[in-house]
Amino acid sequence: MDYRSRLYPNFSNPLLFKPDRPLPKKVALIGAGTIGPDIGYYLKTALVDMELILIDVVAEPLKSAEKRFQGYVDKAIKQKKLTEDKGKKILENISYTQDYATIKKCDLVIEAATKNIYNVFHFYHIFPIYLSYYCGKKTSKVCHSRESGNP
Repeated sequence: MDYRSRLYPNFSNPLLFKPDRPLPKKVALIGAGTIGPDIGYYLKTALVDMELILIDVVAEPLKSAEKRFQGYVDKAIKQKKLTEDKGKKILENISYTQDYATIKKCDLVIEAATKNIYNVFHFYHIFPIYLSYYCGKKTSKVCHSRESGNP
């Protein structure tokens, strides 16, 4: 048994191996601040036909996220890491919104929101209600490690 298989016994990258379920076609990403747009860009470069919905409670980070996406694509094209066609494809099907109702019918919802303790407390008590109401889905409890400074 090699080092990686001992360290990550259940790991398999769905972009390298055929997964046993379909890859998401519609993803909601909650939080357009520090890390949310980077997660979204990574997903869009891997799954260019995927629909991405970036959600935040404040409009300004959404505007900044849109500029970041454009900047990432422009830089990659300039460095010849992306073709112009793929760059255009990456920037397609991205929505920037403050409306949580847009998570309806998403295949995957990712939380990358602020780690302000009040907001985290509020989010993890309200968000399952949103998912249940808008998507008819239940969520599992989310755990945070003490090292991250979260409850």
